[in-house]
Amino acid sequence: MRDLRYSSGPVRGHAWGGSAAFDKVRIAITMQRMRPLLPRQKRARILELGFGRGLMLREFLDAGHEVHGIEAGMLDVDIDPLVRERATLHFGHAEHIELPPDHFDLVYGIHVIEHLSDPQRVFDKLATALAPGGRFYFVTPNAESMGLEVFRDAWWNLEDPTHLNFFSGRSLTAMLHKAGFHDVRVEIPILDSLTIEANSAVKRLFPISRRHGIMSNPLVKALDVALIAPTLAARAVVPRLSPSLDVRGTKRG
Repeated sequence: MRDLRYSSGPVRGHAWGGSAAFDKVRIAITMQRMRPLLPRQKRARILELGFGRGLMLREFLDAGHEVHGIEAGMLDVDIDPLVRERATLHFGHAEHIELPPDHFDLVYGIHVIEHLSDPQRVFDKLATALAPGGRFYFVTPNAESMGLEVFRDAWWNLEDPTHLNFFSGRSLTAMLHKAGFHDVRVEIPILDSLTIEANSAVKRLFPISRRHGIMSNPLVKALDVALIAPTLAARAVVPRLSPSLDVRGTKRG
């Protein structure tokens, strides 16, 4: 687990440090990845770890699915009113939330498991809560990303002080197998977190701490947009530059 007492480089003063506009793009891409994981011709039972505003839960709710969510409340954001009204929501840390056994068809967490204080305990809980044949899907920072080698303590994923754990594909696969999942597949998506290289370069040049991080500066957001095309080109040539892991698998039937 990461210990900030021994971490170099500035961190921001709050867990929130992104952009609402960029988050909408990420949500659209992520929803496209997750839809094939849903059971066909069935009203699925879906659980999201760290649902934030509930924007992805709202899309599943609008599609007719039964939705549940767990939120620790780190971001201090307003929840979609329909999600608050119709979803089953749990507030607190996932390590301490009780879930029904053999219940869910899909469990997912998008940039959430790195915040967990005891990820193995949560994976064990999720394995119990998934129905036989149920699927899981996680996106999380890649501890073996070349970006960490290039930018070192200025790597943007280190700016968030609530990022407690960083996983490699091998370490995450081992933990998920230990929890009882099988058919675990790890990929490196080039389309996730498209602003990290630009943000990290700015942090390397201007290592200044801000409450909401480097992206609270409008000029940095403009730079992020301008550099998306060259960022994608660089990742296409060197995939290990990509900062994230895309992990999915199944509970045995």
